[in-house]
Amino acid sequence: MGKSNIKKIPALFGALLMIFLVVILIQNIGESVADKSKLDKSSNSEAPNFSATALNGDVVNLQDYKGKAVLLNFWASWCYPCRNEMPLIQDSYDSYKDQGLEVLAINFREKEDAIQQYLDENPSFDFPILLDDGTINDQYKVQNLPTTFFVNPDGTIERYYMGELNEESLHVFIQEILESE
Repeated sequence: MGKSNIKKIPALFGALLMIFLVVILIQNIGESVADKSKLDKSSNSEAPNFSATALNGDVVNLQDYKGKAVLLNFWASWCYPCRNEMPLIQDSYDSYKDQGLEVLAINFREKEDAIQQYLDENPSFDFPILLDDGTINDQYKVQNLPTTFFVNPDGTIERYYMGELNEESLHVFIQEILESE
C-alpha cells in the first residue's frame, strides 16, 4: 500500500463517521416527530385532562369544564404574538362567556413575578391564568407559542391553531365549538 493510500484512510473514516452520525440524527428526528403525533390534534380527539394551579391559587382541572366550550391558550409574556392576541381573547371571552365559553390561559414555564408584572400592565384579563412547568405543554405537544386549542363541550378537540390568531378566525373557531353543544 502506498503512502498516498494510507493518508486517505483517516479522511475516509471521518466521512463514514459523519454519514453514520447524520443517519442517527435523522432517525432520532423521525422518532421525535412520531412521538409528537401521539396527540391527534385534529377533530374528535379527546383533550388530555390536566390539573393546574391558577395564578390566584385555585386548582383548575380541565375535566371540570366538561359540558362547556373551552379555549385553551398556551402563551408566555415574553412572546410578542401572545401579547398581541391576549386582548383579542379577552374581547372574545367577554362576547361569548354568556353563551358558555370558558378560557384557560396556560402560561409556559414563567415565574409568577413575570406573569404578574405583565398582568399589572394589562389588568383587563379576567379568565384563569394557569401555571405550567411544561407538563401540560408536553401533554398537548405544543411546539410554538402561542398555540390555541378549541375544545367542544364533549371534551374533544375541534381544532387547534399555532401562531397568533386574528379577530375573525378567533370568532369563527369559537362559534364552531359553541354550536357543537
